[in-house]
Amino acid sequence: MKRLIRAAALCSLCLLAGCSVLRFDDRYALNDTRVIDYVTPDNVRQFKLYISLPRNYEKRTAERFPVIFLLDADYSFAITRNLLRHYTDRGQARESIIVGIAYPGAEDDIDIYHRTRTRDYTPSFTLENGYGPEIQKLSGGGPAFLKVLADDILPEIDRRFRTDPAERMLVGNSFGGVFATYALLHRSDLFRRYLIVSPSLWYDNRMIFAEAKKFIAEHRSLPVKVFWSVGGEENQPPPEGSPMVDYLVEFAALMKDAKLDGYESTVMVFPDETHNSVFPAALSRGLRVLYDYKGEKPPH
Repeated sequence: MKRLIRAAALCSLCLLAGCSVLRFDDRYALNDTRVIDYVTPDNVRQFKLYISLPRNYEKRTAERFPVIFLLDADYSFAITRNLLRHYTDRGQARESIIVGIAYPGAEDDIDIYHRTRTRDYTPSFTLENGYGPEIQKLSGGGPAFLKVLADDILPEIDRRFRTDPAERMLVGNSFGGVFATYALLHRSDLFRRYLIVSPSLWYDNRMIFAEAKKFIAEHRSLPVKVFWSVGGEENQPPPEGSPMVDYLVEFAALMKDAKLDGYESTVMVFPDETHNSVFPAALSRGLRVLYDYKGEKPPH
């Protein structure tokens, strides 16, 4: 009791002396960001769109900006926003609008996170692997989610902000990576650049390989730029894992050897990185590669 009285007295003295007092209910907010609660026109899907704008966006009314679309935004948005701001403040990347596609409740409830990404990121239905057969019952919604992107979310962002629709990038990791690969093969007109990290190419008995071979047989061009990446420690034996490094190298070679007009790609295997640790390193390098930044300005 005496300690509480002393603490209260100390705080009172500090207030009288003009000292600052810590407020534990304050929250840190990222500058130039906002959140849009978005429901598709058919009222079927709900999203939280995390938006980051370039510095002084409101004053630069004559400029249009590339847009980076992030999947799994609950973990990818803050790191991407901070990393890009660090680069652009130093003239080492292109200023861009960032749009993180998140889901209500997913940040606080891991079950919602598993369910929404299984529903939207998987290109086909299967009860095998993933987060188990109960959640896999929701799988196969990738084509529908791609349609939502094309018909609803992308036009909504173009309507609200000064975007350059010819300069979009899609960033996807793991399930998000296999979805980004699916989007690359089925709607390559939507995005010019793809930053794909540790894609789940093993999904549904490697169905994405069959999709790629079909695309190659039917097309002669693919005017996109892709950064393929994976952690060096991601070759894991079944049944718990899969040879993700080998699969990515194989898939990237399949696409490159097709010699599709306009197709550019970079493949990077990050030594000593795991499936859960590789994203920050791949993001950092991928942004620099995809935005053609090769130099290093003197530090200030």
